Amino acid sequence: LAANALTALPDEICGLAALRELNLLGNALRELPARIGALAQLRRLELAGNKLEALPPSFGNLTRLKRIVLDCNRLRALPETLGTLRCTHLSLNFNRLGALPRCVKDMPRLRALRVDGNGLRALPGEIGAAPRLATLSACGNRITQLPDSLCALAALRRLWLDHNFLASLPSDFHRLEALEELRLEVRAID
Repeated sequence: LAANALTALPDEICGLAALRELNLLGNALRELPARIGALAQLRRLELAGNKLEALPPSFGNLTRLKRIVLDCNRLRALPETLGTLRCTHLSLNFNRLGALPRCVKDMPRLRALRVDGNGLRALPGEIGAAPRLATLSACGNRITQLPDSLCALAALRRLWLDHNFLASLPSDFHRLEALEELRLEVRAID
């Protein structure tokens, strides 16, 4: 269903109980129906390039979702129910979040989080509660300081923070012993 200029998700789709992957990339969706929560077997959901401003609370019923791509939408917030998902990859690049939702701390299986270009001013202290997080990309934001809890991410291998306004790094930054790739280009560390 990608690139079909859809403005609404057809009701019939929400009745496909065995559906595992749904690609709605590049449509004109402004909202998702509450019935989307009925897609209990869904493992991968691609919603990049739409006009979504919010997600319904029933999104939290998609407990088997592993990969969610919501890039290039108009999201300002995420439902707290997102924290109930078994998600391993969450991509929220180029939305209007302003702040990273605290529900991320409730996603213990999360391995990759991408929040580039959201106008974020900070990463929440709860970011350190994501024990499996291996990739964190927060490029092109307005982040001026990193929380000390970031240094508790023992599995973090890739940290991309290009195009932010960082003045320094946390004093325990050396504790990121698994870190293999660090990007702090342009406007990153004065």
